[in-house]
Amino acid sequence: MNKKKVLLGIFLTFILGAHSLLSAQTINRKAVVSRHFIQSLEPNLEIPLGNGEFCFNVDFTGLQTTRGNTMAHWGWHSFPLPEGFTNADVPETGTLQQGRNT
Repeated sequence: MNKKKVLLGIFLTFILGAHSLLSAQTINRKAVVSRHFIQSLEPNLEIPLGNGEFCFNVDFTGLQTTRGNTMAHWGWHSFPLPEGFTNADVPETGTLQQGRNT
């Protein structure tokens, strides 16, 4: 009985795999690239590139630049402010470390 279940599982896996290969649609790569084509050659332009988890800036050469920010969602604090602090107490840039703006 066990041997029949294994063979049935292998058969179903093969059938489902073959079906997904036959029904797969091709990607129009030219349309994707042209949709995201950057047309500005401004030397001071910084373009953020990322995948939703991590982001960094590149300049017009396509190389990573250090003038901007490198950001990641996992780099932010996710705990509440200490008791007695409000959002107005926290500076827009930097953080409060031991009562000082850093």
